[in-house]
Amino acid sequence: MFLSSWRKLVQQVRRNAGASRRGQRKPLDRKSCWLFVELLEERTMLTTYTWTGLGATTNWSNGANWSPNTGNPSSPGDIAIFSGSYAGPQTAVFDTPGAVVGEIDFATSSNITIANSNDAVLQMDNTGFAANSIISLTAGNTGTVTITAPVSGVNIPLAVTVAGGGLTVSGALTGVTPLTSGPGSIQGVSGSSITVNTGATFTLDDTSTTTLGSPNRLSDDMALTMNGGTFKYVGASNNSSTETIGAISINSGNSTITTTPTGTAGTLALTSSALTRSAGATVNFTGTGLGAANNQILFTAQPTLTGNILPY
Repeated sequence: MFLSSWRKLVQQVRRNAGASRRGQRKPLDRKSCWLFVELLEERTMLTTYTWTGLGATTNWSNGANWSPNTGNPSSPGDIAIFSGSYAGPQTAVFDTPGAVVGEIDFATSSNITIANSNDAVLQMDNTGFAANSIISLTAGNTGTVTITAPVSGVNIPLAVTVAGGGLTVSGALTGVTPLTSGPGSIQGVSGSSITVNTGATFTLDDTSTTTLGSPNRLSDDMALTMNGGTFKYVGASNNSSTETIGAISINSGNSTITTTPTGTAGTLALTSSALTRSAGATVNFTGTGLGAANNQILFTAQPTLTGNILPY
């Protein structure tokens, strides 16, 4: 609030009240002449931006790519939306180190790629606006979203929901592992999660990496909830791929979890902390040579078995 403006308003009210008293035989109660003002705390308003792709560059920071075109989603709580149909596949290059987004929603028939430049990490933070930072592919989304940028949920859990279309996390990782916030990764604080619904697919794709060991595309405690969708893990070409995640919950529907080593020398191991299932839900674990030394799905805590067989 501008205090000087309030002072002027109060003074005007007092003058008007005084004039009224002079024109009346019976003076008014003095208390009625006061205007009580409460100073509120400063608040930041979130802004929603919809991608148009009309800018001269594909940079995230280019306001001409957004509607309204006066800025871009770059502050906690800001919402970025990709919706409708575009003239062709769209690429949004996150190019501003230190910029933060609260939520990204996809509801489009077009394929979208979220890339990066300038070593910028796409930080997600919805603190003060929601319980989670959000990446959402809605049920109306039919396109494939590919994330090759590093994504990092900070301060509060990151909730990734794939309800329609497909979400692929990939990127050309090179060098020595483990890597965090590397290209094509989704990292989050404790409590972060991925949910895959019926008809939707979430893919971890290591085929473009030459990294030895674990690309660590997901946080080691990232929970995975399956609601009838498909989770795919594709290994590095003729190299080793390992990924550790949190508990896998088979929550509803008929889900599929597929692991695929790539190349004759490729090996793959997906390790989860635990496996749980809700009544009526089923899962199909599948993959070329699944169970062999080069293709394994492992659980830190052994699931409940019936005759050494998962009863679902």
